[in-house]
Amino acid sequence: MRFPPWCVDFVSIDRGTIGIRGWAIPAGRRSGPTSFSINGRPFDSTTYPIGRPDIGDLFWFADDARLSGFLCRSRILESDRDEYRFDYLDLQTGKPFYDLHAYYHTTAPDRFPLPEPFRRARVHGGSDEGAFRLEGLSTYKKFEAILQQQFGRRYTDFPAILDWGCGCSRVLRHFKPDPMQTVTGIDIDADNVAWCAANIPFGRFHHIDLMPPTPLADASFDLMIGVSVFTHLSEADQNLWLRELARIAKPSAILLMTTHGAFTICRSGQSEAAFATWVQSGFMDGGGNHDLAHQIKNSADYYRNVFHTEKYINKTGAGTSTSWRSCRASSATIRTSSSCRSSSGCGAKLGCTAPPNTSDALRCRANIGAPIPPPMPRSHDPRPDSRPRPPDRRARRSRCRCGAGDGRAVG
Repeated sequence: MRFPPWCVDFVSIDRGTIGIRGWAIPAGRRSGPTSFSINGRPFDSTTYPIGRPDIGDLFWFADDARLSGFLCRSRILESDRDEYRFDYLDLQTGKPFYDLHAYYHTTAPDRFPLPEPFRRARVHGGSDEGAFRLEGLSTYKKFEAILQQQFGRRYTDFPAILDWGCGCSRVLRHFKPDPMQTVTGIDIDADNVAWCAANIPFGRFHHIDLMPPTPLADASFDLMIGVSVFTHLSEADQNLWLRELARIAKPSAILLMTTHGAFTICRSGQSEAAFATWVQSGFMDGGGNHDLAHQIKNSADYYRNVFHTEKYINKTGAGTSTSWRSCRASSATIRTSSSCRSSSGCGAKLGCTAPPNTSDALRCRANIGAPIPPPMPRSHDPRPDSRPRPPDRRARRSRCRCGAGDGRAVG
């Protein structure tokens, strides 16, 4: 991991004060001291580090991961205007460790109804309202930042946008299309598609089958996003969908897709042997995912928990990677976002990509409107002078659920 991972897992607004709580893996001795910012300014108060033995168990290989908790508070300023950006800073440079690792929160009224808890749970593995808001807005903002940095474009520059795997509009609800734009959402979850059609008036929504083709016409879209779709497809199904995406992409379209990479697999509780196999092969099927069990019969046979390496996606040789390479005929460009900074090609342009915990800095436990719990007493902190050892994989899963792909596969 080239950048120290972090997660905002709690947001509180109370009497003109905003607070966040979460964890941030220490950056190491080379980077020096660290801190956190809100809208580009330091928080009024920061408590760091705080003991987080659960994070120490997950990141057993990282120095001082057990001392990674933080608690920050700040007065709300008139200039904030209901919009908040949170960053993890390198104090030596005064800048974020990685600009695309930011989290975003808003206190502006919702434009559309929120889906019910059971619908939210199928999208990101938890029913928490705050998490749904935080994760959806952060993903939306980060994808547009990628478009600006890599292509000099914004969402408004694309006449036809597709959200592949729209769920119940976690990300799509944040679009603000002009009259000349179309925003389309497709998903295998018929119930969530019906909810979107009834509650998101600007969108066009279609229920699709588990396997391509879709009913969409050739060369339909200028921009396609896919949040947590490739993270749940077997290798064979992935290859079929890559060809379908190439079919419905317009020439020179841009595709932004997320994958589970190194950051996610480190937090998924896999054994060291499984991790080594994944590094060698580049692709690992971690087993069935049951989040859609009540909507799709035998869904776990289709809906998987899978992990990709950057090398697997980037390589252009023979074998399974050929399907990624073959998409180039569409003249589209795919950028994949994962914990290991994947970049892949479904087009003429290959190269840079997205953040380690893009969008998927997802499933963070943000609880809006409740006071932040007090910091864990320092007497509970783990030993600061010893390197954590690999945890017993039979132990209970950590309560932390943020920052790993869409979070469905990890606990």
